Amino acid sequence: MKSGAGYVVLLESTDAGGHELGLAVTQMGLRPLFLLDTELYRADLAMCLQSFEYLPADTRDVAGMVSLLAADGRRVVGVGTLVDSRIPFAVKLAAALGVPGPDPACGPLSDKRQVAQWCPEVSPRSAAAAPGPQPVADTLAEWQREFGSAAVMVKPRVGCAGVGVRLLTEDQQKQQFVADTPDLQNWLVQEHFPGSLFSMEGWVDSAGVHYVGWTSRRKIGNTETEFRFEGFDTLPVALTKQAQEAVAHLIEQASMRRGWFHIEFLVDEARRALRLIDANVGRTGGAMLPHAMAMALGVTTSDLYQHALEMQLWGKSSVSLPDTPPLTRIHKCVCFGSPRAATLREVRLPGTPLQHGPLRVVRILGAGDEVSEIGQDDWSWIGFVAGPEDEVDRYTAQIEIHTTDAVLPAAN
Repeated sequence: MKSGAGYVVLLESTDAGGHELGLAVTQMGLRPLFLLDTELYRADLAMCLQSFEYLPADTRDVAGMVSLLAADGRRVVGVGTLVDSRIPFAVKLAAALGVPGPDPACGPLSDKRQVAQWCPEVSPRSAAAAPGPQPVADTLAEWQREFGSAAVMVKPRVGCAGVGVRLLTEDQQKQQFVADTPDLQNWLVQEHFPGSLFSMEGWVDSAGVHYVGWTSRRKIGNTETEFRFEGFDTLPVALTKQAQEAVAHLIEQASMRRGWFHIEFLVDEARRALRLIDANVGRTGGAMLPHAMAMALGVTTSDLYQHALEMQLWGKSSVSLPDTPPLTRIHKCVCFGSPRAATLREVRLPGTPLQHGPLRVVRILGAGDEVSEIGQDDWSWIGFVAGPEDEVDRYTAQIEIHTTDAVLPAAN
């Protein structure tokens, strides 16, 4: 690191990448400075972050962060984040400080209604309420015209981690939801499209859109439990081409010019059909998907994070990522939790906490922490395991969740 090197401010840490994010910035010849809500970090992740400089902060308060950094006096040369909920705040903080930050186009792309309007041909049929109160009967009549009696998905227009997403199958459920939701204009209603969940990974720079490949995703309820990086060999060529054309169109509509993306699709292979359901842009995927991708590409996770951060800030990177080869061995990340709500005493791993052979293992909850039953949302995670698929499965099967009243298997 150069003497007098400036600081890249990082708003929060990803759930599993604290060490690699900090290392990525040092590899740039700069210094990482995390701004953290310290109450959010536990277990192995908290230990990883102790290796780097950080300041406790409310990372949703831009004015507060400006004042904090001014009083601190460090020379800030960029503001980044790979946490989806903090990207809008990183954009505003970077602008306030006059330094590089995420592409402002990430803001409009976080609105699921806007995404559906930009890509109607590949989006589920959608409806959204106008601002202001509306009679319940009028809203239900509109839903009836649009969807008939079919099941619908309701979700916050801006949201992440599966929070608030619900499937409504009965008329009574729909009526109850409308009656109990005062801010309907902040929600999106879409047709229920049965299909398997995939995301297209890649990035945008001055040369255009670059695709890294497909990740298949598995859920229990609203909790993501598996990210399986499969490259380009997993789906028919025609569906992959359709998805890439949709991504390119979306990126162009938003005038996005730099940064990573992992854009979600539901895919029905039998019908040769897909639907774009969420545009996660400005960052890599969450959990330990970056670790699995890095393993598949034959690079270090800190190199992949460095590429993502440099693309986010400057639209170019000193890290050259290889083209995704045909994958002879699948790498994946498993996100494990508890089969029921509990208070944790210990999360017992079959190996060392942070490293076990070719695997990367991180616990984000530990003794004394409360955990919800897996399936509620992505806050039901206890930890992650990433590596070659067969070894991840063997390892995860041996994890024990010790609670205040039982020993439970890891749920994933």
